Amino acid sequence: MNSFANPIDCGNELIFAETSYRRIPPSLYGAKFTHPELGSWFYRQISMTEQISPPVYMYKLSDVILIDSSFIYDLNEDDFLGFSCLDANLPALRGRIEAAKYPPPSLEYYLLDQCQNYDRSDPIVHFTKAGYSNYGHFLVEMLPKLLVFREYGMSKINLLIPQCAAKFEWLVKAIGSSIGLEINLCNTGAASMYSCKNLFACSPVSRHPAQKNPILKSVANSLRQHLSLETATAGYQPSKRIFINRGANEKRRFVNDEEIKRIHSDRGFQEFVPSLDKMSASVGLFASADVISGGLGAGLSNLIFSQAGSTALLIYPGYHDLFFWDLACLFGLNTLWMFSASIDDWNENIDNLDYDVDSNLLSAIVDLL
Repeated sequence: MNSFANPIDCGNELIFAETSYRRIPPSLYGAKFTHPELGSWFYRQISMTEQISPPVYMYKLSDVILIDSSFIYDLNEDDFLGFSCLDANLPALRGRIEAAKYPPPSLEYYLLDQCQNYDRSDPIVHFTKAGYSNYGHFLVEMLPKLLVFREYGMSKINLLIPQCAAKFEWLVKAIGSSIGLEINLCNTGAASMYSCKNLFACSPVSRHPAQKNPILKSVANSLRQHLSLETATAGYQPSKRIFINRGANEKRRFVNDEEIKRIHSDRGFQEFVPSLDKMSASVGLFASADVISGGLGAGLSNLIFSQAGSTALLIYPGYHDLFFWDLACLFGLNTLWMFSASIDDWNENIDNLDYDVDSNLLSAIVDLL
């Protein structure tokens, strides 16, 4: 079995048909590449005027092993189901399977013993994927699955969630309440492995980094309605221009942060550092802004609350990541994309380091806005 193919062909049901959305080529600044082949690939990507969202299927699986609530090993196929392992470290997962003592404990028994509200008459549903602890991944690639479950006909579910994603439980509850889906959240703890007799799962609604699904707009609308009325009490007033900065304990901060803040404040930008406890402020600020400027980071996932026709300035270190540009396209935003160094493929070193931004180039770009 191809571990990165769609799951088994039997027992599936089409929930959302293939669709597409328009892509708007970005305006590039400082785009120099470490090797020509990368540049050719990158320009092909941003020249695509349409992105296809594949169809979404629901699956009823039996006799599987579930790792961290997210990665599904099919005992019938003796392999991982590829749709559950997108963006995951597959060799590491295989190592955990090979080192495991068989059979792993029963998930159903664990839920009966540990989850107070577990109802064995309701389906057990797979929900998370690699990156479940990251706000952007969770918001864009996981929350839309709740719409799939409801469209499938589910009204009450046992939703599996790993310990590291427990901080997002209220987002799940908010969407569930909005769409009429009663959700019993079943926390499976950290580094877990269970066998499961019957499990429901859906194929990906979004494939990182550059393939979203328009059903994300329904998620954005639900959260906007749920949270926007709280904006005034969050201590932030709506602004036409916002500068999204990184928190003091976050990676990929600007080395010349004070200078970058001054460039923005001198041009009428309100600085904002997004966080999970400022969701209501994020909704209001992104919805009111005509221009959003910010460095690469999960806070830019709040672009889903922006109004079509607004502009996003993405300030990047020296590597390409199509995620936020593609997200801006889905929501009809115009994008300016600035790179602070020659563009290379992603590597952990670049991803973790703070980076210096050319203040003269940034000033010239912001003056155009």
